[in-house]
Amino acid sequence: MYLYKFIIVKFNVVQRSYIVGGTYLSSWNFIHIILLIHYLNSINFALLQVQAKMKLTLQMKTNNNSTKYWVFLGLIIVLMAGCKKDSEKQAEADDKVILDYLADNDLSATKHESGMYYIINAEGNGYSPSSNSVVEVKYKGYLTNGTVFDETEGNSSATMNLSGLITGWRIGLPMLKKGGKGTFFIPSALGYGSNATGNIPENSVLIFEIELIDFI
Repeated sequence: MYLYKFIIVKFNVVQRSYIVGGTYLSSWNFIHIILLIHYLNSINFALLQVQAKMKLTLQMKTNNNSTKYWVFLGLIIVLMAGCKKDSEKQAEADDKVILDYLADNDLSATKHESGMYYIINAEGNGYSPSSNSVVEVKYKGYLTNGTVFDETEGNSSATMNLSGLITGWRIGLPMLKKGGKGTFFIPSALGYGSNATGNIPENSVLIFEIELIDFI
């Protein structure tokens, strides 16, 4: 067998002519090297195809996840818009209920920025409690149809942590001082909202007559 230079500059299979340089190799080894190079090139091509497929799959997954994210975000926005619209309608309905009650009973009340109406019958003396105070009170709670749902009996009083009570109380009690009395017309959002509680139906306007005995 003939010996050939390993480093090939030009090689023509048909004419069996080539230009060689470097280390001498036998024809058989030369063919093995050519086959090996061809094999390695095939592997490299296959790896490039796999890499391209993986990149495409990853891109598709990313696009799919992105689509799911935007769809989910869109649903949240729609739901929030719907809830806001519903709460605005309920606030308008509650306001009308309170105004009708005041008109029917010939009462004049002040509207708080929260949407609650109030009448201060006696301001009291000294300081006012904070929304975190423990208060001692006498009270009566009823609906606009006159149904009493809670009250202290006779001369008894109740002691409660104001921070654990409905928002209407946390807003209203600090308007009173020790010994003060007030009537508060609380829209449902500042009461029990859409949750029915005991004999209080959902979305009910609440009326509380409260006397602040003391607080700490």
